[in-house]
Amino acid sequence: MLVELIQEVCQHPPQSPQRRKAMNRLLIEIQKLPKLGKSNSPHRLDALNQTFEYVNRNLCTKFDYHQPAVEKRFVQWFNKTFYWRLHDLKYSPKNNKVQFIRLGKAMGEYEDKTLMDFLTQDGFNSPHRDEIDNYIERLAKQEKQNISLTIEKYIIEDPQKILGNCHPRKYPQGNCQLISKKKLLQEPPKKISAIAKELNINYQTLNSHWKRNCLPKLQKIAEDLGYRHE
Repeated sequence: MLVELIQEVCQHPPQSPQRRKAMNRLLIEIQKLPKLGKSNSPHRLDALNQTFEYVNRNLCTKFDYHQPAVEKRFVQWFNKTFYWRLHDLKYSPKNNKVQFIRLGKAMGEYEDKTLMDFLTQDGFNSPHRDEIDNYIERLAKQEKQNISLTIEKYIIEDPQKILGNCHPRKYPQGNCQLISKKKLLQEPPKKISAIAKELNINYQTLNSHWKRNCLPKLQKIAEDLGYRHE
C-alpha cells in the first residue's frame, strides 16, 4: 500500500492538484505506520510540520521506493528527519555554531536513546492523527491561495481576451474583465447594481450577463488553472 501511494504521488507534477490529493492520502497512510516519530517536546508540532514539508519536497528524489523493505526504510528516513528537526529547533536559536554529536551519546530529552538509535532503528510511536490532518489542511489552504493569486493575475492580464471580449451587445464597457475586477478584485468589492449604475447599463442586463456569461467563463478559467471543487 505504501509503495503504491508513493508511486501515485511521484507520477504527478509537484504543484498539481493531483499530487496534492495523492500526498494527502499518503499522509493519512503514514500515520498508520508503527513506530513513527512522536515526542512530548514543545517543538513537536513545528518539527512534525517541517518533516512533512521535507517529505513532500524530497520524497520522489531522496527516497528510493524501488528497493526492498520500503516501509522500514521510510520510517527510518522519516524519524531521522523528524529528530533532526527537533534538535535544530531546540538548540539552533541558542547556539549558531555547528555541533558535532557522538553517535553513542544520549540525546537531550531522550535520555534512553542515542543518535545511533534514531538513525538505525524505527524509534518513537505513531504521531497523532490530528497533527497530520492539520498539515493536510495547511497544504490545501496554501494550494487554494496559490490558485487564487493565479486567477487574480489572469483576470488582470486577460491574455487571450476571453473576458474582455465578452460583453452585452452595444455595451463593450460591461465586459467580464472589468466587472470581475470591480466585483472580485477591488477593495471593497462593488455590487453589480453599483457597477451597472457606474457603467450606465440596465441592472437586469448586466446582472444577467454576469451570471450567464462571466461566471461560467471564470469557473472554466479557474478549473484550467488547477482549481477543483471538492
